[in-house]
Amino acid sequence: MRTSLIARGLYRIPALVWDQGLLTLFDARLSVDDLPAPIDVVSARSSDGITWTTPEPAIVETEHRGVGDVCLVTGDLCFHGLSNLAGFFEDPTDLEPRLARRDVSGWTSISMAHYFADVDAAFASSGTGLVLADGRWIQSFVVRRGREISLRILRSDGHITDIAGGNESAMTQLPSGRIVLHSRGVGHRLSSVSDDFGETFTPLEPVPELVDPGCNGHVFYWKAAGMLAATHLADPDLRRHLVVDLSSDEGATWAHRITIEREEAAYSTAVEMPNGDVAVVWESEGTRAIKCTVISVNDISLRIDEPISDAISLRHVVINDDHDGIEVLLPDASQWGEGVFKIVSNPDASTQKIRTRGKPARQTLEIGDELVFDIRKGGEVSYGVTVPYDGRSLGEVKQDFGVGL
Repeated sequence: MRTSLIARGLYRIPALVWDQGLLTLFDARLSVDDLPAPIDVVSARSSDGITWTTPEPAIVETEHRGVGDVCLVTGDLCFHGLSNLAGFFEDPTDLEPRLARRDVSGWTSISMAHYFADVDAAFASSGTGLVLADGRWIQSFVVRRGREISLRILRSDGHITDIAGGNESAMTQLPSGRIVLHSRGVGHRLSSVSDDFGETFTPLEPVPELVDPGCNGHVFYWKAAGMLAATHLADPDLRRHLVVDLSSDEGATWAHRITIEREEAAYSTAVEMPNGDVAVVWESEGTRAIKCTVISVNDISLRIDEPISDAISLRHVVINDDHDGIEVLLPDASQWGEGVFKIVSNPDASTQKIRTRGKPARQTLEIGDELVFDIRKGGEVSYGVTVPYDGRSLGEVKQDFGVGL
């Protein structure tokens, strides 16, 4: 198992595909804020998952518009969101799901809004998409009706299936033809299956063995191992402890594991390479870095569950910048609960500043930036504990909270 750095700074939401080598797309941000925000998408490539090219612009916007939350289906087809001043949680929204295709001149996208005219908001689940054995793609979207969040599955022939509940999701197809869907859930991941190529899906059910604090992960069939695999965070409360759990019985049990990172981690996705190794691309260091870990079948071991103990995890960093911007109303985060609402610089405020482009993002920490921690101590969990950055290492700052590391 080897881990490499792809990029460090204000980068989030990796997508990944094998396209004569590994291709990843991810958000390049001016702040920690999710859409709506002036986000562009950058790309990087690697032949082996260890050495990566310098990120370069892939899908960019102007003024206050932003793109993000990319899902790569193939090297020349992806989904992403496009917004101006209102995102998934705002009413009304201007967030638009888009389908983009790449040619020699770059990426060009078209609207998919007509598939979602009956809902209040929608966006494609980010990560790695699925092309079925018969050549059709199938993609999950998160949709909102009022304050109800659910899933919509769209197939390339226009077929639509709705699934109650759920959130950001990923799908894979087993050798039997069965489609397995995994969705993020608070406490545990959720699962649904289809045995008719996506015509219908079973209701979502929790997977007790796959613990989840409410974070996007991935599910895939690892051909070289002959097992179903799931990347997720093995912590019920905090975004930390990234693992790949494996099942030899199509998800009935999960007896094997590869541990990638025990401390801060967030969104992850994975692709099997032609040599049978798997590249896992993931958010690290409190969403301050995008990394890739290459794993092989030799890294698989029996799963040994660990007791839930005191822990502290850096959720993200709020950069104290001087960007100009437009103030827009911010929905009440308390209506959604922990692990559901978007990430924003100040979720307790009544407004959000949509920053104005014109100066580059600051990718390094400076004194006074805000470190936002989630802490579990004595069975109690405190979310969003903020302290100013004072120049010390992250480990030294964590020690101030008296939580065992």
